[in-house]
Amino acid sequence: MKAIPFAGIEGWLNSKPLELSMLKGKVVLLDFWTYSCINCLRTLPHIKQLWERYKEYPFVIIGVHTPEFAFEKKKENVEQAVRKQKIEYPVALDSENVTWKLYGNRYWPKQVLLSAEGEIVYGHIGEGGYEEIEENVIQQLQFIGVNIKFRRETNFRDMFRFSHKQEIISPETYIGSIRGTIASGIVCQLEGCSTYKDPGQHELDAVYLEGDWKQEYQYAIHHGEKGHLLVRFSAKSVNLVLDAEKSAECAVTVDGKPLTKYNAGSDIFFDKDQSKIIVDRPEMYNLYNFEKTEEHEIKIETDGALKAYVFTFG
Repeated sequence: MKAIPFAGIEGWLNSKPLELSMLKGKVVLLDFWTYSCINCLRTLPHIKQLWERYKEYPFVIIGVHTPEFAFEKKKENVEQAVRKQKIEYPVALDSENVTWKLYGNRYWPKQVLLSAEGEIVYGHIGEGGYEEIEENVIQQLQFIGVNIKFRRETNFRDMFRFSHKQEIISPETYIGSIRGTIASGIVCQLEGCSTYKDPGQHELDAVYLEGDWKQEYQYAIHHGEKGHLLVRFSAKSVNLVLDAEKSAECAVTVDGKPLTKYNAGSDIFFDKDQSKIIVDRPEMYNLYNFEKTEEHEIKIETDGALKAYVFTFG
């Protein structure tokens, strides 16, 4: 099947504008991703490794950035993410997901491999399959005369091919109205903003709210005085996609104990008293990492206009 030309691309990072017709004679890997998706972020080390290994050959990687959330459409946010992730290959801004839809995508991430003749020869959805992807890249390079062999390694195994496969990991848990269900009871509702009451007893994999929140399509936003959101989960790590209308300070507790700079994720910033985290940019925040997969409870308290999108776990 012939590759589908790009459509609706609103800009490029790390490159002048490209068309697939310009790349005939080169093997092309399209990586459909978005910067706040935990599954995409887990695959990036492998994609970047492929680039480093094979960029000297007739091989091109194009990261087709296709947003899940509205804030991921902003070029400046994607630019910041590309710098943070140290991505050097071309990134196409498919801000309205036009090319994404033409390729029939429904999930992030997805890799599509094109031959030097511009034919779709391989596809992979989700995490994993890293050795298989690399084998297919090498095979296509061999077809055009590149003398190269696959190096099977043990230090880069599928990140989601758990050696602890029997462990139960909580699923993505959305908070907006499109896919999210809030477990808290609603006390009252005025003009779209509801007052929620946390019942105190918490089921696994359910989001509980306290205070005044408005559940929008993609997120829930806090209004008024102090409130919180809470989830009980089973995982080794917990992440939350957050944003704020203005910089918001949040007190975070894990199993009733305050989060500190010593046990928080590396991208978490604290206030000057080291007692609250600062949410000042829209992205996925790695809140906490545990030694093993087990049940925990995390609570995020705020008195600002905090936007909460989705919990993800690892």
